[in-house]
Amino acid sequence: MHDSFWTLITKSLTTIASDKPDTFDKVKAILDDGADPKECPNSAFFSGSGGDDTLEDSLCCAGWETVWSDASYYYIMRHKATRDTLTYIEGDVYRGHNSELVVN
Repeated sequence: MHDSFWTLITKSLTTIASDKPDTFDKVKAILDDGADPKECPNSAFFSGSGGDDTLEDSLCCAGWETVWSDASYYYIMRHKATRDTLTYIEGDVYRGHNSELVVN
């Protein structure tokens, strides 16, 4: 069971880096891996936050940039081309951002 958990995490991170999702919805689709998007349309969960590879690194490879960070577990990223944003807080990934935090 443990091996399959990290295999799925690696698959998600690799898919993000290779498929280069440019919107929150596309990132969410990869992280949700088949879950009903209507259930939580404005959030997703990344369960691999304790691993060696990070979601932030994979998103950087996909064209996202960190525009605000309080810690490795709390940051906001924006896609360079689409300007779509997402907020990451301890494994939770939310659509958008708190506009007071984002550097324009």
